[in-house]
Amino acid sequence: MSEESEERKELAEVPSRRSMRSGFDDLFESFRSEFDDMMNFWWPITPIRRPTGIRTALRIGYPISDLEDKGDHYMLKADLPGIKKDNVDIKVTNDSIEISGKQEEAREEESTDYLLRERRWASFERSFTLPEEVLPDEADAEMKDGILTLKVPKKEPVKVEAHKVKIK
Repeated sequence: MSEESEERKELAEVPSRRSMRSGFDDLFESFRSEFDDMMNFWWPITPIRRPTGIRTALRIGYPISDLEDKGDHYMLKADLPGIKKDNVDIKVTNDSIEISGKQEEAREEESTDYLLRERRWASFERSFTLPEEVLPDEADAEMKDGILTLKVPKKEPVKVEAHKVKIK
């Protein structure tokens, strides 16, 4: 086997960052859960677990999205559960859409035995390259029930007239 084919084989066997991150998240979540159960035997208090309100997609850095070509405009829908519209940034250029945002939550709960403080933080970034030019100034966004809907009108294609060239 040649060195080049061995190198290709090695490259093909390397897992992606996303699959590695997801695998590590699952591994550590399992460890946390088992550790909490074990410690609960000696100290029976409510175990502190990671918040489950953030969707898996946000934990790995991007919201689940749909981008549709509706003929005269593009329609983008992104799932952003629990994120306030004030924490979402949208940038539209002639040929791309970028959305980013963050979610921060701090909660305090007092009890006779302890003071529990939980904090949760998540952020995301996502960009989309569009196949046709759009009108960024006319983009319109709405957020309802954790779903961001963005409508971006397409730019009218420039009609180029053919010019006949005479052969000399």
